[in-house]
Amino acid sequence: MGTNRRARVNNKPLINEHDLTKNMLNFIREGATSKPMMTEMEEAIMRDILGNGLLTEGFSDTLEKLKGYAKKGLITAAMLTSLMNNPSFSAEQKEEINNIAQTEMSSQGEEKEKEGSVVLDGPEIKDEMNKLEDFVGSRIKAYDELVIYPYDHNVTWGGEFLNGIRFEFNLTGDMKLDANNITVDDNEVELMSKLKKYGENWVDEWAKKLRDDYQTQSDNVRR
Repeated sequence: MGTNRRARVNNKPLINEHDLTKNMLNFIREGATSKPMMTEMEEAIMRDILGNGLLTEGFSDTLEKLKGYAKKGLITAAMLTSLMNNPSFSAEQKEEINNIAQTEMSSQGEEKEKEGSVVLDGPEIKDEMNKLEDFVGSRIKAYDELVIYPYDHNVTWGGEFLNGIRFEFNLTGDMKLDANNITVDDNEVELMSKLKKYGENWVDEWAKKLRDDYQTQSDNVRR
């Protein structure tokens, strides 16, 4: 196996997106009449964010601390609800707090999808690009990352052609094509036919690579 594969492992606690969304909707629709229960760690983080509850620091400093904890995956639904119920913040400030939490929550979700994954790079990803372009042509505007998920027995890769057609290969389902709002002529039909054929070969090739080169590696990590 080559040396240019870059592992991305993230074992940090993650924000529960569903809990956050539920709490936010409840706050907006009904408001909260009781203080949410928090652990000692959550209360300590809140004291740091709020300046020991005195709000002695500027609001920009509060936002920076919130962002720092959110990036570490340490902001919980109870903490966010407490912030949104704090009467010291204006409606505009609460909106900023919510925006930061939601942005970082989305980022954490993306990291969770890549937990324990491997992103192909260097000469190996260049070789993948060259093989595809040799088969379907070089009218590809951009590529997505080729991500290998050994634990989930899957590999994903895709990109976008100059004409706006997006594609994605994966081992767990059919090739995905997005050709919305695109006039499809004979050239596009031929292109999609080539993509389908290439995708079938790609799945066979990567299923074997995953089994031979990556599955053993992930099994060893688990032991």
